[in-house]
Amino acid sequence: MLPIMLELHGEHARRGTVSHIHAGLRRLGPRRPRLVAQRSPYRLHDHIRAGLNDDGSFTVEYLRPGRPEMGALVPDIDGAARLFTDWAQEEPGWADGHEWSETGFVPAVPAPVSPEQLPLMQERLRQKVDEGFLTFPEIVDHVAYSFTSPFPGIASVQAVLDPIWNRRAAEQLHWPEETDCRKLTSVFEMLRDFGVMAMENFTCCMTCGTSEIRDHATGDHHGYAFYHIQDTEAAVSNGNLHIAFGAFRDTDPVEVGNQVVNALNDRGLSVEWNGKAGTRILVTGLTWQRRLR
Repeated sequence: MLPIMLELHGEHARRGTVSHIHAGLRRLGPRRPRLVAQRSPYRLHDHIRAGLNDDGSFTVEYLRPGRPEMGALVPDIDGAARLFTDWAQEEPGWADGHEWSETGFVPAVPAPVSPEQLPLMQERLRQKVDEGFLTFPEIVDHVAYSFTSPFPGIASVQAVLDPIWNRRAAEQLHWPEETDCRKLTSVFEMLRDFGVMAMENFTCCMTCGTSEIRDHATGDHHGYAFYHIQDTEAAVSNGNLHIAFGAFRDTDPVEVGNQVVNALNDRGLSVEWNGKAGTRILVTGLTWQRRLR
């Protein structure tokens, strides 16, 4: 797996391999005009993309922070795929051997954020980075549109987020390979395999979560488990996470609770629960480290 996210126009981005790059380039055409690779973790203004020309050649363009975008004509799919792969692996001289020229695109210079807005914006951005569920563009949109007077502008919020994001990207290089958050996610994956509709960071609150979880369940699910956004915020702050659970149809909700507790125990996480259906399960002592996407 390469340290990139690949996105074919109109489709969801996903982690990419060399095979995925070849497959994406082969699928380019009028309905899918661009294949774009972003670094993972994301870096602002650092990407490579390709489009297919009528004669079967490819136009490949790349952008680096602080530089204008560069483009070159690449005659075949193997050459385009090799550029993507070498760029992804940051091979020395990866761009050599092609006639690059400026495309004319230069990222906009952001206006400075007002001194009144800046501290609160930094706090909100750090919170979303710490939670670890949103991508860089999602965090920018989430925070930018929480300010309305005056609206700071997307480029300005990107500029404020960039050092916060990059600092976290550097920190996570020193995290254990399997963090508590990775263990927690594996529990929720396991529960879904066991017929429990299990969702992380799901909806804003308990009321919305219990109301909406049924919309995601199918006839194969006998119960549910989730924690909501306010639970995430608490876990980031104090390492304690509440998990709600319940049953569908005639299943005993205590049975679902036991499934959740057993799955958490199997992954070595500390759990407190009194065995009652009306009491949420508490996971304690978490070190909240979710890797950036």
